[in-house]
Amino acid sequence: MHAASGKRLGSAHPREEGPTDLRLVPPALAVWVTAAVTVGAPSGRVTAVVVGCLVLAGALLALGRTAARRVTQDGAGRSRAWPRVSVAASLLCVAAAAASAGLHGADVRRGPIPALARQHAQVTAEVEITSDPRLTRPRIKGDHAAPTAVLLDAEVRQVTRAGGDGAVVATRTPVLVIVDASSPRGSPWLPGGRSPWLSLLPSTRLRVAARLAPALSGGDRIAAVLRVRGSGPPEVVGQPSGPQRFAGRLREGLRKATDGLEADARALLPGLVVGDTSRVTPELDEAFKATDLTHLLAVSGGNFTILLALFVGPPGLAQRAERRGLAPRLGIPLRATALLGGAVTLGFVIVCRPDPSVLRAAACGSIALLALATGRRRSLIPALATAVLLLVLYDPWLSRSYGFLLSVLATGALLTLAPRWSAALQRRRMLPRLAEALAAAGAAQALCAPVVAVLSARVSLVAVPCNLLAEFAVAPATVLGFAALATAPVVLPVAKGLAWCASWPARWIADIARTGAALPGGGVDWPASWPGALLLALVTAVVVLAGRRLLKHPWLSGACVVVFLLVVVQPAPLTRVITGWPPPGWRFAMCDVGQGDATVLAAGDGTAVVVDAGPDPALVDHCLTTLGITRIPLVVLTHFHADHVAGLPGVLRGRAVGAIETTDFAEPPDQAEFVRREAAARRISVTSAVAGERRRIGSLDWQVLWPPPSPAPTPDGPNDASVALVVRSAGLRLLLLGDLEPPAQQALLRSPAAGELTAVDVLKVAHHGFGFTHSLESSEPMVAYFIETKFKIWPGDRFDRLTVTEVVPFKVNCICECGKPWTLARGSWGKTRSCGCLRNEMHTKHGMRATPTYASWASMIQRCTNPNTTGWEYYGGRGVTVCERWKTFENFLADMGERLDGLSLDRIDVNGNYEPGNCRWATRSEQSLNRRPQRLRSTCRQRHEMTEENTYRDPSGKRYCRACATRRDKERRVRDAASLREWREMKAAKA
Repeated sequence: MHAASGKRLGSAHPREEGPTDLRLVPPALAVWVTAAVTVGAPSGRVTAVVVGCLVLAGALLALGRTAARRVTQDGAGRSRAWPRVSVAASLLCVAAAAASAGLHGADVRRGPIPALARQHAQVTAEVEITSDPRLTRPRIKGDHAAPTAVLLDAEVRQVTRAGGDGAVVATRTPVLVIVDASSPRGSPWLPGGRSPWLSLLPSTRLRVAARLAPALSGGDRIAAVLRVRGSGPPEVVGQPSGPQRFAGRLREGLRKATDGLEADARALLPGLVVGDTSRVTPELDEAFKATDLTHLLAVSGGNFTILLALFVGPPGLAQRAERRGLAPRLGIPLRATALLGGAVTLGFVIVCRPDPSVLRAAACGSIALLALATGRRRSLIPALATAVLLLVLYDPWLSRSYGFLLSVLATGALLTLAPRWSAALQRRRMLPRLAEALAAAGAAQALCAPVVAVLSARVSLVAVPCNLLAEFAVAPATVLGFAALATAPVVLPVAKGLAWCASWPARWIADIARTGAALPGGGVDWPASWPGALLLALVTAVVVLAGRRLLKHPWLSGACVVVFLLVVVQPAPLTRVITGWPPPGWRFAMCDVGQGDATVLAAGDGTAVVVDAGPDPALVDHCLTTLGITRIPLVVLTHFHADHVAGLPGVLRGRAVGAIETTDFAEPPDQAEFVRREAAARRISVTSAVAGERRRIGSLDWQVLWPPPSPAPTPDGPNDASVALVVRSAGLRLLLLGDLEPPAQQALLRSPAAGELTAVDVLKVAHHGFGFTHSLESSEPMVAYFIETKFKIWPGDRFDRLTVTEVVPFKVNCICECGKPWTLARGSWGKTRSCGCLRNEMHTKHGMRATPTYASWASMIQRCTNPNTTGWEYYGGRGVTVCERWKTFENFLADMGERLDGLSLDRIDVNGNYEPGNCRWATRSEQSLNRRPQRLRSTCRQRHEMTEENTYRDPSGKRYCRACATRRDKERRVRDAASLREWREMKAAKA
């Protein structure tokens, strides 16, 4: 042992390390797989698994005891009996995992909530919040931004169905609460327009009136979705617990300490320290995803290791006299250090929230604290296996969590692959610190990349370099961030100073993410499936094996690095030579951004004027990157619809932008405010365009034709306020109409700018006014770009049986699978499925589609499955369902036969389901006698008592109020007498 140290006097603390202890790995894997399979399985299967495993384990242990009596005392018997004991222990773990998973799965299915959710019932529920509130990411729907919503994980503790008998049912069912986040006028909103729902803490109890709906996907830990309509403040009926209030004050203090920082640091620092990503913008989040740095925003073992090392010092020195850390400097004994470390672990989980990665890190740290660091690196693998086993037994839903899987894979890579790779790199004369960092980043990426590919359908090529560069900033940002977290509730100015110091490494990390995401070859698309993950694992293995051989040849390794850099960076001259894009001398380009517009006008080398930004920042950013645009003197936003301005962050990302020019009609107001906010954050001026304005940049010049200057009539909407331009570029004239509607086009033709509409070479059509562009035929364009992106169709597109062969104005020519040519109106594309052959096949499948029998079957399906159908509340709303067999018409026809004239479908048991044995063809009179018992009314509409003496029944059995009937008879006699008197007077007058 001393000789192996390589020192003349040997090692100061020699230790003998045997092979890696993997005894707990098989039970941990068995528990994980069992929990993943059985957590949503029926109770019968779970019981069978538990009983089977217990029987097999008992049999193996019994055989082991029998064999132990026959062996000698030399220990050979124990070595032969050990495999049986190990298998028996694994089987017992499997039984425990199946039992725990079965109980947790039953918690989701039990109680009234799942049944009420299937009925889409309106309820009043008392819920307890179990997570921090979070906002949905903004989405673009058509030309407007979809409203955001607040999401909360919660448990329903009490529920009362609206309109029912008022009974309160106690339960404990996990649900997802969705709350509208829009701020109506007059609502009690928090300062800054922040929803009061976002300030709620875990363990808070609320009373909500909401509608239940089934979860979108089965096999999840939530039983239903609770949709809260309206934007009123939450009704709090129970305050959060003391620890949660304390953790909330710490997190709020950190947010206050970071309020004055630069935008990226303000958003990123709370995420690095406590996992608070509420301020992280979608743009920054996408950059972290593109570079595989999202693990920094999910608090994990790295954060906990830094925190614990500050307190107890390096684990390998914990039991030595030269142990380090804050605890020995304060004179805290070793055992007290372990106890305080456990308290730190508990506080870490409460403050950072019990996410999968946090739980895994806390479990591993707790196990390490129990042993308090023997200094053996390989003992960490049993600790990881023990943590996985205990956590999955405690919460079987973790077995289906991608976050937990990635956390375990990354930790396993750091414990197994990283030390070997680091040693190999150091043998090739790489610096030890650099070798350890590179090995850790590479090992974690190698094991986690297949799972990430399943989630994102993309493989990042810059993940390892970005993680390597960001690693040096993580520790100082985390340490200073935790210091700011601890001091913020006490001394806020000191916390702000610490947060300012932490902002520098945080900004470095954000810059690394943005730079890596902006590289053209930073990632490649990959199949988002488990076969795709397996393929990526094989490719990774091949790359690792090839890399081992390349390291022996420095020159060849250097050449591979250069090729990799060229693939990732993709310099514009080289890309133009290889791909031919962009073509030399290009003047005008349309970016493929989905619905919406993004037009690029060349104004020099790497310089362009951008007209509109489209709906997606990533798409327009990619377009500008492939065009090699790095400088934008002017961004013209024709109007404020989301499909024209929502991509503005992508235009501004990493480029020098001079100014933004827009229309002065600030509608919709939220999108107009979004543009001003993005411009203010980057100190870019925003101006308004008016007709007659002329500008020139190099060989590019343009004139604004619309909107007219003030005073001008108020436009009918944002489209009619669009900025219209005529552009001249190297002898080419382009007319860009924005989204002008036909009335505005006609007004443009009558305006003084109408003379500029002649001899246009390229006409960018207003896609909302596509059908009326003939009104501008005087421009006689040579080429017309019909950018009708609401119905963007290209030759070769396919929908069901139709394939596009040609796109012409107003129409789409297709070919059907049956070989018949077919022509559609453009608005019918995506709705029409065939030339008519599909409908004919459907009609001839059973030949009964137009019969009364089929109509009865279709009506039965609708009223039991569609909440929008008339009468749903009496069928599907009451829980009446259709059996699986009868969901196919042929089975229904075989069981019931054809419907005869005068008959209709009737359930024999009116409270039963539609199924064989409970249905018949019945006459109207038979149906009227087979009804649910009706609750007798105690009073009539006139508030008369409906007693037996005061009621009578008609021949059909319907009850009537006798007093009301007597009153109606009197009124009728009076009317008859008056009519008779009038008739006599009229007859006398005529005589």
